[in-house]
Amino acid sequence: MSAATTSLPTAAEFTREAEAFLAANAEPLPEVEEAFEWGKGDDFVGIVEEGDPEQEQASLAAAKHWAAVRFDAGFGWIDGPVERGGRGLGSELVRLYRKLESGYAVPEQSIFTIGLGMVAPTIAAHATEEVKTAYLAGLQRGDVIACQLF
Repeated sequence: MSAATTSLPTAAEFTREAEAFLAANAEPLPEVEEAFEWGKGDDFVGIVEEGDPEQEQASLAAAKHWAAVRFDAGFGWIDGPVERGGRGLGSELVRLYRKLESGYAVPEQSIFTIGLGMVAPTIAAHATEEVKTAYLAGLQRGDVIACQLF
């Protein structure tokens, strides 16, 4: 179906669709009524926590699985171009989905931060059509993990 023949969902329709997807695929987080208090809590300030190799493999597998499930359901690249596997919707629906997803226990997705925040936008803006086709959907779906080397 082309983007021209597809009607765009309203925010309410999108919310219902996203809530149904999340309810079917993830557990809601419990309500927490803990007030912030200075001087209490975890002192960890690192960006990347290091685990043992087995733990990291399991976390990676869970992250890739969730990214694929989310992408295949139409929530992995909400604002991406339809011809590349995205939904072609606006960034306001990306923010709406992220807010909804934050209420669910889903695998950590930080392994994809550089790939989606730096590499994919650079490919989208500057790469040949062949490279865009080869990498963009895979990066968004979690099939490809990119890094930035210095």
